[in-house]
Amino acid sequence: MLSCATLSKKLNSMIGGYTRAKANYILKWDEGTTTAFETLTKRVQEIPAIFFNAAGFKPQTFFRTDASDYGCGAHLIQKEIIGTDELGNEIYGPEKTIQFASKSFDKTQLNWSTPEKECSAYGMLAKHCNICGRLQVGCC
Repeated sequence: MLSCATLSKKLNSMIGGYTRAKANYILKWDEGTTTAFETLTKRVQEIPAIFFNAAGFKPQTFFRTDASDYGCGAHLIQKEIIGTDELGNEIYGPEKTIQFASKSFDKTQLNWSTPEKECSAYGMLAKHCNICGRLQVGCC
């Protein structure tokens, strides 16, 4: 999801001091946090129907990752092979979302290099989606 880590960072920072012990803690919404919440809500609602492996469906599974200064995100998708062209190359249908995940970096992770941040997204997706050893996943 576009800018998910940046948008969720605003919301996460708002609840930083919240604990069960502080049940009367009042969350301070401002224009930035309200906009972030509304944008995230809209983007989640716009994600197409989620599916995995229906009868007669020939999927290829891929994942994409991205990292920013503040967090990383991963997107597990499937594309159906709908045929081949005259050269024998596979023709794919539209992408379908299976799962997406994102996380904000903690203080230690904020100091990581760009490749370390990018790689953490792959590990996060594998852990979040519990896919290790179950799928052959390619990167695209």
